[in-house]
Amino acid sequence: MTDPGPVRPSLPRRLAAALRRATPRAGAGAGPRGLAAVWEALGRSPLDCTAPGQSAWDAAVQQIRLQHDAMLQAQQLLLRTTVAEEQLRLTHAALGALVDGVLLLDPTERIVYANTTARRVLQVGDQPNQRLEQAAAPFAIVEGIRAVLGADLAHSVKTCRIECEDQGRRLVYLIRDLTPSGAETPQHVRVVVLEDWTAEERASRAKSEFIYSVSHELKTPLTAIQASLELANEPAALSADDRDKLIRVSYEESIRLSQMVAELLDLARIEAGLTEFRREQVDMRALFDGLRALHQPLCDRKSILLRWDISDYLADLTGDARLLRQALVNVIGNAVKYTKDGGEVSVTARLQGAELVTTVRDTGIGIAEEDLPRVFEKFFRAKSAEQSAIQGTGLGLPMARFIVEKHQGRIELSSQLGVGTEFRIFLPVLSMDTDEEGTSSLVSVDESSK
Repeated sequence: MTDPGPVRPSLPRRLAAALRRATPRAGAGAGPRGLAAVWEALGRSPLDCTAPGQSAWDAAVQQIRLQHDAMLQAQQLLLRTTVAEEQLRLTHAALGALVDGVLLLDPTERIVYANTTARRVLQVGDQPNQRLEQAAAPFAIVEGIRAVLGADLAHSVKTCRIECEDQGRRLVYLIRDLTPSGAETPQHVRVVVLEDWTAEERASRAKSEFIYSVSHELKTPLTAIQASLELANEPAALSADDRDKLIRVSYEESIRLSQMVAELLDLARIEAGLTEFRREQVDMRALFDGLRALHQPLCDRKSILLRWDISDYLADLTGDARLLRQALVNVIGNAVKYTKDGGEVSVTARLQGAELVTTVRDTGIGIAEEDLPRVFEKFFRAKSAEQSAIQGTGLGLPMARFIVEKHQGRIELSSQLGVGTEFRIFLPVLSMDTDEEGTSSLVSVDESSK
């Protein structure tokens, strides 16, 4: 390796050493050697820097001051540059983290700056000096940007809403020109923001559909009650038996209406977090025993074979026993409801690893494949359920899924139209047993399932 040689001290160190040598001692003046050392440290010649009538020492002091001022200016410039670079880095980091796209365009549609979201939406790379026409985004987005840029400049905010399709997905964007009105920006750069409103549009549409579904479901029993009472109010045209039937219909529809409102309020309270979620030890064996006693009478009336296979190796859960029971009642009751007379419903529960897996399988009417993704939507009823003329609110399964997810679990569904449906509920579970060292032991193997 080549020896770089001795490192030359910095100017302040050289001047300090030279001034120490040039400083007069007691009883002696500053000799020519000391003055020469100062000029050598300055790297200048006294002949070039000494004005007429000025001593070489005064000229050296003046040069020291000049170089000191130059060093201070250089340090201040370096500090300002460092601060500016840090501010620029923080600005880029903040803009890059925005959910909305931020785009800066010059008058020739050259992309001066685009944050991560804007580059993703426009489908442009990181190459500099790209133009808007090079974007691979859907044509509607590019035209929307051009539309706001060409809008009346008297408006402080120019906005354009566009809808487009990209790889089979429907997208909604709100494009805004946020360039300050009348302000001179560098090179007349225009500031455009791309706001993704796809989720908001989907939520708004879901809200409208929900309101429509609620209105429709409430209107049906109310109409039946009103019609029955109107007919029952005409005693001359009806016999006593017919009047009793109408009253019974009104009563049954009022019960259905009351149940629907109660389920809707329960679901709303649970989703809004207004229902207290208790964390308690849940005896799953006792819970399943109660569920069997609840559903067995209805199965007997419909001649449905209820197969009940609950493992002896169940651990207790930590959660809300009331809500867990409600979720399982909804799922099992749904299976019994949509199974024809003489069919079969089976319920099994097993420990698999760190989860309690409950399977509810029926030989009911089944669900068409295109309806499966919407089964857990509020008020949704599959076409097979509607055609079967079996009444239902469409709220039981959404409530069941929400309760299961509240317990950090998940619920899965598979079905075949005309064959049957299977629900699988996975709930995390730890055994309450402890080993000799006092730590909680995890039940991971269910011997009865082997």
